[in-house]
Amino acid sequence: MKLVRQVFTVLGGAALVASGGLAMAPQVADAADDVWDRVAACESSNRWDINTGNGYYGGLQFSPTTWKEFGGGDYAKRADLATKAEQIAIARRVLAVQGPNAWPVCSIRAGLTMTNGGADRNAVPEGEKKPTPDKPKGGITVTVAAGDTLSGLASRHKVPGGWQAIAAANGIKNPNLLQIGQKLFLPGVSGGSSSKPTPPKSDPTPPSKPDTGGKPGQSKTVAVAAGDTLSGLAARHKVPGGWKAIADANKLSNPNLIHIGQKLVLPQ
Repeated sequence: MKLVRQVFTVLGGAALVASGGLAMAPQVADAADDVWDRVAACESSNRWDINTGNGYYGGLQFSPTTWKEFGGGDYAKRADLATKAEQIAIARRVLAVQGPNAWPVCSIRAGLTMTNGGADRNAVPEGEKKPTPDKPKGGITVTVAAGDTLSGLASRHKVPGGWQAIAAANGIKNPNLLQIGQKLFLPGVSGGSSSKPTPPKSDPTPPSKPDTGGKPGQSKTVAVAAGDTLSGLAARHKVPGGWKAIADANKLSNPNLIHIGQKLVLPQ
């Protein structure tokens, strides 16, 4: 299924007719210099507010599904209700994912490419700045290591506001997904940047889920909560052998990938 309308539609019954009686699309040379104007000239005769009732809207003929999927709902209910700049911004996002083939006919006629179309998954309308997370005054930058999680980093570095503050400061949407080597800003923490985590200290914060079991020499089981990581759990529960012991006990091949609600055995 193509993301946008695939063929040129003759609008309002008007068409260019050759001597043989065939309807012809407007020539690219007659369109505006801007590549998106050329695509729109092919798709809708450059009518950015067009709604013919055919299920596709605006100058670049977005379907409602594609418009919403790529964030168009932030600007208008349908593409034809958005400004030209907003429609082009969404088109650039579509282009970054689908490529020029999202407009299989008109992209060829307009000479659309990933480069001249400004393909960008995070494109915003011209004149509008991309939002960047505000970083509070004071803080350090650390490099994520194996076993690190937001809750573990917040606990070790005593970050005001906990793991939620780290997520907000770094624009992280999924607090359970970190990458080894990723740089993270820890707000409200004094000191310089650090490429390696400091030795873990006991975390006075109780575990987010009640644990079971627990005599010395035995094991106990906990349920993973949002923001938990192996290093954080090892620090809170004082697991001998640290996060590596938890990974071994649970046969985890990837210590950075745990899921909310997952049951983990903590060796004691």
